[in-house]
Amino acid sequence: MPLQVLCYERADDLAAGVSGVVTRARSIRASFPQLNTAEIPMATEVKRERVLYLLDPIGPAGARSLCAPPMRRCAAMGRLAGVRDHAFELPWTPGFLHKNGGLVLSIGQFNQWVGAQLMATGLVQIWPGTPIAEPLLTGRKVEGLRLADQGVEKSGAPADGFMAGIDLLAGLTVVGDGPVGAVGQALDERLGLPEGHAAAEWALGMKFVLELPEDTTLEPGTVWHTFGYPERRSSASSMCIPNGWSRWASLSRRG
Repeated sequence: MPLQVLCYERADDLAAGVSGVVTRARSIRASFPQLNTAEIPMATEVKRERVLYLLDPIGPAGARSLCAPPMRRCAAMGRLAGVRDHAFELPWTPGFLHKNGGLVLSIGQFNQWVGAQLMATGLVQIWPGTPIAEPLLTGRKVEGLRLADQGVEKSGAPADGFMAGIDLLAGLTVVGDGPVGAVGQALDERLGLPEGHAAAEWALGMKFVLELPEDTTLEPGTVWHTFGYPERRSSASSMCIPNGWSRWASLSRRG
């Protein structure tokens, strides 16, 4: 029997998120050598990048930031230092931020496109709307997964259309459940993390979709990397405009 990959997704559809993403796309191009971005909804190549330090429009910006003192001096000089709309544009883009040859994508649309490519091979089956109840373990070995019961009341009692979850055994089980999902929590309770690793280390991020003015001159493929206001410590944001979003931009901020 040929290799079969089964993917069970608790959401009703693949990648229903609206987030945009900017990436160098090296692994994407390696995985799809004949990649044609025109086939991916909302995908476009990176056309322009800027790095901006955002100044506090009300008071001193980034009091605890190493960049704050020189940036405040630039703010005092105003337009002579390149300050405009409470932002200072760096005259260069650091190498690690360069996305030359990269892509701006809608992550939801991209994941749906990838899912279609994989299923077309006949080797992969993706089942959305199929939550997992728990992992199946023999000792410290994960043997597979148990699907959650379908068609139950809030109390857990069977309702019309009830279908009991089945056990699925696999030679290899890959868990993408996160630290607070049912499978992730069960594995943490049974197996724990290797010594020296902390389960409580995490970062908070926020994502927005912004409507731009009707007369905006920004084009799809525009990417702005920002840091500074409103955070008083190290943080960064990225704004990108996927293809087809002539008046919409995706903003991600991470601390």
